[in-house]
Amino acid sequence: MSSPAMQYSRYSETPKAHQIDSLRQARIEGFISQDQWKGINLQSLLYKKHPNRVAIEVYSVPDLQRPSFEAATANEFNPTAVGAQFGPAWSTHWFRITIEIPDYKDKLEFHWDSNSEGMIWTEDGEPIHGLTGGHFQDRRVEFIIPRSWQGKKTFFVEASMNGMFGCAQCLDLSIGGPHHPANDIIQPPKADRQFLLETAELVEADQDAWALYWDFLVIADAARTLSSNSWEAQKCLGLANEIMNAFQRDDRSSISTCRLLAERLLKEVPVERKQSTIVSAIGHCHIDTAWLWPFGETKSKVARSWATQVDLMDRYPEHRFAASQAQQYKWLRADYPSIYENVKRKIKSGQFIPIGGSWVENDTNFPSGESLCRQLIYGQRFFQKEFGITCKVFWLPDTFGYASQLPQLLRLAGMPYFFTQKMSWNNINKFPNSTFNWVGLDNTQVLTHMAPTETYNAQVNAEELQKSVSNHGNLAEDNHSLLLYGNGDGGGGPLAAMLERLDRFQKLSDTVGAIPRVGIINHVDEFFEGIQKRTQGGTTLVTWHGELYLEFHRGTYTSQARTKLNNRRAEIMLRELEYLTSMALFTKGHDYPKDTLDSMWEDVLLCQFHDVLPGSCIEMVYEDTTVIYEEVMKKGRSIREEALAALSADADGLSLLNTLSWPRSEIIKLDDVSRFSNAQNDNEARGFVAVGSDGLGTTDLAEVTYTPVTVYEENGTFILQNDQLRVCIFGGEIVSMIDQGLSRELLPQGVSGNRMVLFDDQPLYWDAWDVEIHHLEKYQYVKPGKVTIVDKGPLRASVKVEQQISESSWITSIISLDAVLDGPSYTEGFNDALSQLQVECECEWREDRKFLKVEFAWDLCNTSADYETQFGIIRRPTHSNTTWDSARFEVVCHKFANVDEFGYGVAILNDSKYGFSTHGRTQRLSLLRSPKAPDAHADMGRQRFKYAILPHRGMLNQSAVVRAGFNFNSPLQVVPRCAKLPAISMDGAPNVVLETIKRSEDGTDLVMRAYEAYGGAANATLNVGLNLKSAFKANLLEEDIESVEVRSTSTGSALSLCFKAFEVVTIRACVGEF
Repeated sequence: MSSPAMQYSRYSETPKAHQIDSLRQARIEGFISQDQWKGINLQSLLYKKHPNRVAIEVYSVPDLQRPSFEAATANEFNPTAVGAQFGPAWSTHWFRITIEIPDYKDKLEFHWDSNSEGMIWTEDGEPIHGLTGGHFQDRRVEFIIPRSWQGKKTFFVEASMNGMFGCAQCLDLSIGGPHHPANDIIQPPKADRQFLLETAELVEADQDAWALYWDFLVIADAARTLSSNSWEAQKCLGLANEIMNAFQRDDRSSISTCRLLAERLLKEVPVERKQSTIVSAIGHCHIDTAWLWPFGETKSKVARSWATQVDLMDRYPEHRFAASQAQQYKWLRADYPSIYENVKRKIKSGQFIPIGGSWVENDTNFPSGESLCRQLIYGQRFFQKEFGITCKVFWLPDTFGYASQLPQLLRLAGMPYFFTQKMSWNNINKFPNSTFNWVGLDNTQVLTHMAPTETYNAQVNAEELQKSVSNHGNLAEDNHSLLLYGNGDGGGGPLAAMLERLDRFQKLSDTVGAIPRVGIINHVDEFFEGIQKRTQGGTTLVTWHGELYLEFHRGTYTSQARTKLNNRRAEIMLRELEYLTSMALFTKGHDYPKDTLDSMWEDVLLCQFHDVLPGSCIEMVYEDTTVIYEEVMKKGRSIREEALAALSADADGLSLLNTLSWPRSEIIKLDDVSRFSNAQNDNEARGFVAVGSDGLGTTDLAEVTYTPVTVYEENGTFILQNDQLRVCIFGGEIVSMIDQGLSRELLPQGVSGNRMVLFDDQPLYWDAWDVEIHHLEKYQYVKPGKVTIVDKGPLRASVKVEQQISESSWITSIISLDAVLDGPSYTEGFNDALSQLQVECECEWREDRKFLKVEFAWDLCNTSADYETQFGIIRRPTHSNTTWDSARFEVVCHKFANVDEFGYGVAILNDSKYGFSTHGRTQRLSLLRSPKAPDAHADMGRQRFKYAILPHRGMLNQSAVVRAGFNFNSPLQVVPRCAKLPAISMDGAPNVVLETIKRSEDGTDLVMRAYEAYGGAANATLNVGLNLKSAFKANLLEEDIESVEVRSTSTGSALSLCFKAFEVVTIRACVGEF
């Protein structure tokens, strides 16, 4: 017989109805909301206010200055109060706060909300805590009063008049919604914006009520997120309902009752019952080094964010926080030394984790190969010197695509792992992988993870945890994922609320199976090492070959043209300076300006940040970069003069400087050509001279012979002609281009080239960032212009083309063809080169959301085109067979793009442009855009650039196009007469390029970096006109990999080197007495 407790009653006593889930969910919101029920719900118990205990005085800093603590607090402060407004945008206001601290039992907090960012400083001048005002998820207005503070206490708030995302957004979202121009964060800053001091008060936090709040919030979040048909969701929803029923606002004991109920799902379970952790959580704070705010504000953002994280680590010992970008650490060291020392202390304890190994979170589309190397070299060396660590994980969560040579360079810099999430932003094809082997151009691979949550700003909620599994692209290979939590982009980082939720979700995942088990990981390295171990050294993971092309933000290939031009020029200058100063060091004992070169490199690397160089920052940033580049160029000119002076010969006169490692002949322009017998005068003494160089170094300035070029007009058509090319121009367009030796017309019948095309450029949202595929549907050709002859030969023939783009914009082009020179040729080892047609442009650009390109079409049969990338060449389709193909309607190129068929091809060279497209037989070089956000004046005004058309016989790998691209960007230079420099050349393999010659980072060794440029193995001899005592193949950090035999020669030393396809090789050599 059953016991009485188990008997089933015969009669029903109380009717029971189905629970209405939608009503229970709505009730949950009312229990924790700050709306009409906040006076009687759980919110009403969270804080007890202590009014009339705060006195506020202010000093408003004039002229957007950023004074030090000492300078600011030495000024006169005036009384102010809550309700006052402060501005304008970007101004700084120092508030002196005096509080009267009451007796309290729980946690006393000072709440400050000026709807802007701020930093709390002690009376002694120590910055201790960051603040973020406003009403968004990144809000952080509380400062916990230290228990040591008693009675009356004074401290300071340094308030910066900008929000977390700059100064564009309005606080009144009722005006037109979140994407109305008044509220949209990517709109240009509002210079006269005012910020309301909304809150300044002392409150006492009820810690028991807060604990219940976090308990309830996590349970309710799970109930809301999990499938309503699942038992897990019903369990959470039912428990939330019980807690609400048990809560009595006027009975504090009910809080304990409610917490005991919550323990049904949130109680710590025995170790043997814990689920396996598959979601590894790490705190993170992505701080854009510049974006919707200038560099100066970033320095404050770093200090505010990281000081707050140190405080969180003290309060939550389990907290682990990863931060990248050596530049930001260096800024913190210089400007906030006390915070920096606290950070170092937490690094030593393992809570604060430097990561990434690069100087900044850089763009990888536009920097040169050497710049990518320097990002890693300067980043890793900083972390090694400051903290004794070498980063193993490359950390670029927000960069707009990833170059195909990165895997090789990362491995050479000691980083086998890579993290990002940006590929989730594709707007045409969903990127299929989360954890995979990324295989680069040379077949090097890095173990790569992309967070399935598709964010680096996770808030720690049930939806994110579920997405870590449901959105994982490689569960069959490895089901683990990384959760980066914390507010970011504008800084901030994790909040205490996130850590509270994380603790409870860890417990909830042990009792509610539908919640993936989440746990805090000690270090990101451990996450990747775990994957490597579980996948048999990565061998069971899928692979992705080649570039990680982001199907988004393609407009950044062109935006902010001046910055891209300055970057290219700075990279070239630094390359040449390092060569000249190394030669001065090793031949003359001249001091190598390492510190100055380092500062120049660091500035250039800074400007390669992934919002700066791509062109997606506010105007203030580009005002800063203009100054930075000017200073870099100024330092460079000084170093160049000093190096050339050290290398000078005793006699007066001029020398020809070739900074590339192959022979070449070019036409140069001189102010005085009177002493040259075959010069072409264009204006009294000024004119053109044909000269040649046998290779890297200096030589006497001497003429070479040539076959002349001519220009003439025939029925309105202008013909430029030499022995190799015949080019016909009408109205500025090329209507015929004939290879004279083959009698081959290069243009399709009835089609012209060099056509200026103006496209409508209205992306869906991201103005400076995006150009969408629909822009190709709406365009007009710029009308033909007036053509006049400028240079008549025999060395250079040129015509000037004047075209009106619109009522307010025009472009003037000088189209030139040179004589065929008989001097040293850069084509040794390749098919003979043809002449190139050069176009030098000056443009007055005053457009609104228009996109200017120059268009060519060639009579060539192809299904792919070749584009120079860092340290190599990448091939992309010219068709649209699949959506993956059509998504590449705009791609990145460096110094050239090329199309060819068997036996023939044409390359387009450029001096500063990176956007390109090849659709069938049509090529377009992207020239200028005119977005209006976040910089309303982007690219407006005068622009100068040049490009060239280079036909070549044979396919790309049979031609010297790579060298031609270098020549176009680094022409021969005339310098004061120099002593003969040591000859350095790469012989026996024309497909190998000697890219870099410099002094070693430590010591006085000679470092030379070369790469295989075409995609095939090579055996080369590096001949160096110096006495090399020893040599080693090294990694990027100049750590030895293996020794290289040095052979003595009559002119110095020789090294035999083997290259794999697209391999980058670094040689470190010890130089004997000079």
